[in-house]
Parts: sequence; structure tokens; C-alpha cells
Amino acid sequence: MLLLPVVHVWAYTARFTDLFDPRNPLIQLLVMSMMFGTLVMAAAAPEAFGRNGLVFAGAYVTVRVGVLAVGVLLLRGHEGQRNAVRLLFWVGVPAVPWMTGAFLPAGARGAL
Repeated sequence: MLLLPVVHVWAYTARFTDLFDPRNPLIQLLVMSMMFGTLVMAAAAPEAFGRNGLVFAGAYVTVRVGVLAVGVLLLRGHEGQRNAVRLLFWVGVPAVPWMTGAFLPAGARGAL
């Protein structure tokens, strides 16, 4: 069950580097941030339904929302900004259950 968010961030990172020039220093910084978030998620995964639930969910939400928020700023004046804002909304909606689940007992986390 935890493999899906890790693979999702990995695929998201691959898609991000496909859309933008990976030689741009800002893009490289964002990719390194996504890689660090994935590393944190992987380290927290063994206890994600226990004491590391907030770390896992926080890293996942930070990577997803943070990169899109920076993308909205980077795309200022570009036609792709509208899509980035739309994606930011749709990524922000499930961020609420992710973070809520991090504070609930282990049984309820799986349901969320």
C-alpha cells in the first residue's frame, strides 16, 4: 500500500524533468528536493502505520504540493500556469486526508 505513493512521486519526478529543462539550476534544485522527499518517505515506510506516519505523509504532501506551488510561480505568464494551478488544487484536496490520517490510530490510517 505504501509503494503506490513512493512510485507516484518517482513518476512525478520523471514527468517533471521531462517538462522542464533539467540543466536549469532551479529545476535541478527542485528535483533534488523531490529525491530527498522520496528518501524520507522510504526511510519512514517501515513504521508509516505507527510512529512515522506523520513523517511519511508530510514528506509525500510536501513533495507533491511544494513542487506544484513552485511550478505555478515558475510558469507565471505562461499558458501552462493555468494547468499547474488546476493540478495544485487537485493535489491539495487529497492532502487533507493524508495529513489527517497521520494523526489517527493505525487502523484508521489504512482507511484514509
